[in-house]
Amino acid sequence: MLRFKDPAGKRICLWLILFFVIAVVVQVCVDCNVLQKSLEIILNVPDRYTETFGDLLRYVGFFYHFDYLMIFGFFFFQILIIFIAPIGGALFCRRLKTIMNMEASRYPSKKKLITTKMLEYSAYVSLGTYIGFLIVFIAACFLCPVADDINGVQYRTLFCDWFGNDFYMNFRHAYWLLEGTVKYLFIPFVYSLFSCSLSFAVSKTYLVYFLPIVYWFGGTILGYFVHQIDPNIFQYFSPSFIMACSGEVVTILVFIPHLIILLLTYLLYRRAVTSYEG
Repeated sequence: MLRFKDPAGKRICLWLILFFVIAVVVQVCVDCNVLQKSLEIILNVPDRYTETFGDLLRYVGFFYHFDYLMIFGFFFFQILIIFIAPIGGALFCRRLKTIMNMEASRYPSKKKLITTKMLEYSAYVSLGTYIGFLIVFIAACFLCPVADDINGVQYRTLFCDWFGNDFYMNFRHAYWLLEGTVKYLFIPFVYSLFSCSLSFAVSKTYLVYFLPIVYWFGGTILGYFVHQIDPNIFQYFSPSFIMACSGEVVTILVFIPHLIILLLTYLLYRRAVTSYEG
């Protein structure tokens, strides 16, 4: 049973929620020149489109329609997600090498303790990013119009082979909620869990943190070279492709790089718990 009582984990979760929301707000403000336009309104020298703060809000809503916000509003955070995910592994590694042996006396077995803590620290990180996403998503549902014309936005095709070719256009909110669940809950949880499992294979905390990042960018570079050979299959080699999925894809194959990570995680975990039980 997950207890979520670790103070460091709770702080990380709360900071990630706050950071996610602030990152999106800053991105929107920069793109829409909100600071400059606010100063112009205060100094009574506004342009003809934003004469009041009400006009400014409508301008931001028009510029950042729902799809545009879901893509470009999260752009900065999407880049950082792979640097955030291994934080859970670093916390787990520190605990594994310090007080976990003492904690084992309160659990039926060390296997259960390890399993619980791996899931717990991965959940701290993934819930922090996902709750931040949900806050922005819910606000966008009320504040941002869904544009009929999505010029400037790439047509999204993830899940279309599951739910039909018109899934994105006809169910825009459902699509972005599903894609956001993948990007901001599944991805950070998987890579945080992988980072935790690396604690059993390497002795240095910095390796536990950086190896998932190396895999992410190494796979992305591999995908780039595959693209030069066959543009139709490169996306199935690149872990980062899932963060901005477009073009014709087979959805389940896009998950292959991440399913490989789950397999490696399981193998490292099984090896560790087998040695403890032995």
